[in-house]
Amino acid sequence: MAAPTADQRRDGRRPCDYDIRVLDASSRPVESRIRLVDMSASGLGILTGLPLEVGDALGVKLNLSGSGCLDASCRVRWARPERGLTAYGLEFEGLGWLAKRRIAALFEAAPSKASELLAFGLQCAAAVSVCAMALDLVRSDPALLSFTLNALPFLVPLAGISGGLWALSQR
Repeated sequence: MAAPTADQRRDGRRPCDYDIRVLDASSRPVESRIRLVDMSASGLGILTGLPLEVGDALGVKLNLSGSGCLDASCRVRWARPERGLTAYGLEFEGLGWLAKRRIAALFEAAPSKASELLAFGLQCAAAVSVCAMALDLVRSDPALLSFTLNALPFLVPLAGISGGLWALSQR
């Protein structure tokens, strides 16, 4: 079967340079040189001398450099000769939500340093504004000082939990 053209693809692909290991149907590593050519949210392209058939089921282990290892089941969807080897299109099968999210994260544009600095500056400005409002409130009614001090043991852990949840959502 011929490789799909750009307008036939479900997802955009991008060149990749991750380490890849291919496993046969019985989950044994295949002893052959395999090069990962590109990857998309729905599959990947490899270049190898392996004699694979369209429809073959394989397992792959991708070392996502810094993001851990991804284990996935794939099926060969197309093959074509290329540079004395064979290029294969593999489609992911049965990926869980977390694996799909990890793959999607690989294709998201990394924020620039300027946007990270701007976000940090805005967060600092918001924190200073809240502190200034709290100080103004306590100065306007000194009776609120004891209320504010009594609320701190509850507010500090709540702020820590909120910050932790935000940090997890950014991964």
